[in-house]
Amino acid sequence: MSALEILVRILPIFLILGFGAVLRGVKAADDGWVDILNKYGLYVGFPALVLDNLGQVSREDFVVGLKTYGVNIALLVFVIAATWSAVKLLRLERDVANSYVISGFFGNIAYLGYPVITRVYSGVQVEMSILVAIYVVLLFTVGVGILEASKVHKFRILPLLLNIIKNPLLIATGVGILMVLFDLHFPFSLREALGILKTSVSPVVILALGIFIVRKIRLREVYGHVFGISVLRLFVIPLLFFAAGKGLRLLPGFSISVVLSGMPLAVTPFALSSIYPLDKNVIGSAIVLSTLLSIATLPLMMAALA
Repeated sequence: MSALEILVRILPIFLILGFGAVLRGVKAADDGWVDILNKYGLYVGFPALVLDNLGQVSREDFVVGLKTYGVNIALLVFVIAATWSAVKLLRLERDVANSYVISGFFGNIAYLGYPVITRVYSGVQVEMSILVAIYVVLLFTVGVGILEASKVHKFRILPLLLNIIKNPLLIATGVGILMVLFDLHFPFSLREALGILKTSVSPVVILALGIFIVRKIRLREVYGHVFGISVLRLFVIPLLFFAAGKGLRLLPGFSISVVLSGMPLAVTPFALSSIYPLDKNVIGSAIVLSTLLSIATLPLMMAALA
């Protein structure tokens, strides 16, 4: 499949994103919309999607994918460790250093990654659900642990446990995996309800992303870090995943993981910047730039992997 054919497939997603930007531009929507729509995605849409996807997988199919999930975890932990070591060597300011560490490994894997990848690759919904959960688990354990330590200079386990216990996506993933392992299934009516909610989540959160990216950015002040994070997300990390997949002879099956690793920066780190020492201007600007660049980088990357 050519890059142009892939672009045509994923263009509707970016058109919805553009419609959100128009709504923000004509002042019909604001950040209040973003907060509400994102909460719908986090608390309703994506948990329903995960439960519905995992409810349709067999135990044998789940076990087959364990190697892929393990390699993803190992690579992401390596990325976190390598980025953390690099920013320490460069002696970057705490907020900027944290921005590199969190943004380096955590891209827009759910809100943009899920709809983009499932439009191009068929039969990958279950794998995507689990991969998204892996990223989220690492963000709210290792990632938040690093932020907590930089904030108070002391590692605290309780906030990390609370992040896992309270996160609806992780709860849904845990329930779904237990259902797979014990061969349990939802009643017909509940399964149909989950299916209806599942179809609503992608347009809702993509619209929210479009509304979010229309904002004032002070690029002149932070352009070096903004471009650095964007290059890291869109080029360096997926090249690392590709090299690992090639070396371990996991390709072409590992292509989904490679594409997912090259997603633009997510909104979640921006939300975390209100609580933890992260540079909000750097992250906000990098979200806008990397999202716009991904319109070109994602089709090219998927075509190269085809």
